[in-house]
Amino acid sequence: FMDITEHKQFESELRNRESRLRRQAATLTELARCHELLDGNPESFFRKLVQTAAETLGVERVGIWLYTSGKDRIVCHECYHLSTGERSRGAELPVSSNPTYFDELDSARFIDADDALQDARTRDFADTYLKPLGITAMLDAPIRRKGQTVGVLCHEHCGGGPRNWQPDEKAYAASLADLAAMVLEAADRVRAEADRERLARAVTQSHEAMMITDVSGKILYVNPAFERITGYSPRETLGRNPRILKSGEHDAAFYEKMWATLRSGRVWKGRMVNRRKDGTLFHADEVITPIRNEEGEIVNYVAVCRDITRELHLEQQLMQAVKLESVGRMAGGIAHDFNNLLTTILGFAQLIVDMSDPKSPIYNEAREILRAAERGAELTRQLLTLSKSRLTQIRPLDINAVVRNMHQLLRRTLGEDIELVTVLGEDIGSVRANETLLEQVIINLAVNARDAMPGGGKLSIETLAVELDERFCAQRIGVRPGRYVRLRLTDTGQGIPPEILAHVFEPFYTTKEKGRGSGLGLTTVYSIVKQLSGYIEIQSQPGRGTTVDIYLPVVPEEPEAQVEIVESRGALSRGNETVLVVEDEDTVRHLTVRMLRSLGYHVLEA
Repeated sequence: FMDITEHKQFESELRNRESRLRRQAATLTELARCHELLDGNPESFFRKLVQTAAETLGVERVGIWLYTSGKDRIVCHECYHLSTGERSRGAELPVSSNPTYFDELDSARFIDADDALQDARTRDFADTYLKPLGITAMLDAPIRRKGQTVGVLCHEHCGGGPRNWQPDEKAYAASLADLAAMVLEAADRVRAEADRERLARAVTQSHEAMMITDVSGKILYVNPAFERITGYSPRETLGRNPRILKSGEHDAAFYEKMWATLRSGRVWKGRMVNRRKDGTLFHADEVITPIRNEEGEIVNYVAVCRDITRELHLEQQLMQAVKLESVGRMAGGIAHDFNNLLTTILGFAQLIVDMSDPKSPIYNEAREILRAAERGAELTRQLLTLSKSRLTQIRPLDINAVVRNMHQLLRRTLGEDIELVTVLGEDIGSVRANETLLEQVIINLAVNARDAMPGGGKLSIETLAVELDERFCAQRIGVRPGRYVRLRLTDTGQGIPPEILAHVFEPFYTTKEKGRGSGLGLTTVYSIVKQLSGYIEIQSQPGRGTTVDIYLPVVPEEPEAQVEIVESRGALSRGNETVLVVEDEDTVRHLTVRMLRSLGYHVLEA
């Protein structure tokens, strides 16, 4: 007989080992294929991994511990208890509690402590961790990413004394730790992809234009806002240089300073005037940032451009309104007293003229006083317009009728060298206005057009019913959506340079020769239009003429019939009645009394 006990025992161990290997391989394959790993979901994957490890190796406790960011503590993210099926998390251990263990963890493939209470690598945990939990053996595999230990997969045998960890079990634990590292990397990849998607959406949907160039300035990317603001599509832009936006408004020193800042690695911030594809200019606040690679070299520039043209336009309109309001308050304060002075000057000058021999020197001198005073009176009327004190007799008007009635006056004002063309729209509706002030607006604009065409030209006056939408009104202060009548005057004159165009509505601003303009003409026009709840804007380019658009809101009332006023001038009537004169201004009262008495009246002063 032959004793085959050892042979049978070897065969049994071999079968057990093969069974363990098959199960280990099957569970590793199952874990490697599960969607939690592929989707980068560490929390769900860790739950499945620790339970699978505990059941496969027959270990009471299996947990995944990860270092904190400072690597001064290690925290349990998932722990499975085989006997009860319970789970726990959140336990923490300071790295300083067992330097030997954590140093070994950084260098070893695994820590196989068959007797954890005696093993030099783990015994420092005895009193604080092992004994309270009944742990007698440990098989720990470090979780490493890019060569750095980020955590550990712990297999903790409880009760029954030491445990002899088998080579296949050690290899299995190491493979599980590799899967744990893989899910962490997958999570980072998913987060990075999500970040890239969010960044791509932010860039694509950004209201500001964005452009990426290489270090030479070649454009590599532009977002949709870039096309909306500049008019250039990506196809027209990629591979070209940002110089396509150059406006000519900045000198070489401006760009040299900008590039010096960027090449030094600093962020450049500034305001720039750029040119759109259609040739129009726009103002932009820009931030250009150098982008560095891992070696610290500048490889790209990212420019973010915010179009502030509308904001600057609105700011200019607001400043204009504030300025006019200030002038209006000033005018209202002085106009009454100024009128009294002019009344006195005009009255006494007229008395001197009436009482003097036309051949005498004093007659001509008095006439000069009259002419000067009349110019002062006209200036006062303009100031009163600015102060809003003359906005009376507002009624529904037909602008077409006003333009037709002014035709002969405009022809005489413009002269023979300028062609006058009127194009009046049909069914344009009525506007609430003062006819005299509306005529003043048209005359002032016609005179400016005439002065801009010293060699002759053409002035077109057009009316049209228009509908102003939200987008149009959002770019202009004080304009509301609705139906308007647009009064447009277009000349073929010299045009207005941009630096002058920005100031044309300012009080007392004029480019005319001394004595030819008060600087209040366009200011008066602006004030009248604003008082009529309208809006005015001027478009002009040097050498290409000027267009003035006035928008007045349409009202539902029908225009009132215009009454022709026939002015009659004749000798002043005389009389012998008694007249009581009441006036608080002494000079005006004395003048009135003097003139009435010269006409034969008996005058009483109060």
